[in-house]
Amino acid sequence: MILVPALVIQSHETPAPLSPKDFQAKCGEFSKAKDWKGLEGLARTQIAANPKDAPAEAALGFALLAQDRTADAKAACERAIALNRREVTAYLYLGLICAQSGDRDGVIKTGQRLSEADPFGVKGYYQAPPLAAATGTDPKEVFVKEAKAIPSHGWPLYPDSAREMKIQGTVVYNLHVGADGLPTSVEVLAGPPQLATPSILDFAKGTRFEPVLKDGHPIAFRTILSYSFRLGAPAESIF
Repeated sequence: MILVPALVIQSHETPAPLSPKDFQAKCGEFSKAKDWKGLEGLARTQIAANPKDAPAEAALGFALLAQDRTADAKAACERAIALNRREVTAYLYLGLICAQSGDRDGVIKTGQRLSEADPFGVKGYYQAPPLAAATGTDPKEVFVKEAKAIPSHGWPLYPDSAREMKIQGTVVYNLHVGADGLPTSVEVLAGPPQLATPSILDFAKGTRFEPVLKDGHPIAFRTILSYSFRLGAPAESIF
C-alpha cells in the first residue's frame, strides 16, 4: 500500500486592512519610536490589503522620506494624490522633499496644487517650519506661525476687481511685517491667479498685526496669511 501524504493547504488570503483610526494610531506609534522601517512595513501591508488607500500611500511616502529614499517617497506621494487629490499629507511630504533639496519653487508649486485641490488645507501646509523657511527670503527673519491680526475699519472692502470678475477662492500670502506691525511686502504663494491683482495685494497689505516682541522689543517678522474670497460678501479672514 502506498501512503499518500496529506495535502497541506496554505491560505494566501490578504489580511483585512486596518480601520482608518487604527491605522493612524499604528502610524503614530511607529513615528514616535522613529521606526521608519516598521512604518514602511505597516503602510505596505495596508496598501496590499487595499490598493486604493490614499492615506497609506502618503504614510509610505513619509516612511521612505525619513529613510532618505526621496525618489520612492515622491512616487508614493504622487500615487496618494492620484487616489485622492485632497490627501493633504501627501502634498506636505512632497513639499518637504522640495524643501530639503532647496527647491523653493517646488515648495510653492506643490502648495499651489494643494490650494486648487483643498483651499482650506493650504495654510497649514505653508506653516510647516521647513516649508516656511523654504519660502522665506531672509534666513535671519523670524517666522511667526500665528501672528495676531488687529481688526480695523481701515481695511479695504472686498476688492471690486474680484467681484467684477466673479472670482472666488482662497489666496495665501507670504507677508513681511515691520516692527510696527505693518506689512512691508507681500507675495502670493497660492490661490487663483486672477486674484493676484494689485488691489488684492493692497488688501493683504492693509492688515495690521500686534507687534512681535523679542527681549521686550518689537521686531520685524514674517507670517503666512490667507483670505477666503466669497462672491457678494466681504472677504472672510482665516487665521
